[in-house]
Amino acid sequence: MTSPALFYPTTVPAMLFMGVGLALVSVPISATMNSVIAKDMQGRVFSLYSSIVMAAMPLGLVIGGPVADALGIRSLYFIASGAWLIILPLAMFSKSLMNLENQPAVE
Repeated sequence: MTSPALFYPTTVPAMLFMGVGLALVSVPISATMNSVIAKDMQGRVFSLYSSIVMAAMPLGLVIGGPVADALGIRSLYFIASGAWLIILPLAMFSKSLMNLENQPAVE
């Protein structure tokens, strides 16, 4: 099933928004990890972090596929958006998370 051509003008800005958002999230995470993790452990930690992130993608597809089949893709998007709207304020008001870079490096 293909999507109508009229969705193309909205898809391109959405993809640009996602790409910029990913960059705005990835850079602070990397900088925080660089400041918190001991220098001799950074290679190992970054490798482990990358492995976990890469493993989460197929796991998300394994979970998301059957859920989308059962509930519909629209419902899955609403559930994910609702979860995100709950998680975001909790993260923003978490003092330990907001001050993560001020912690001493783990030896």
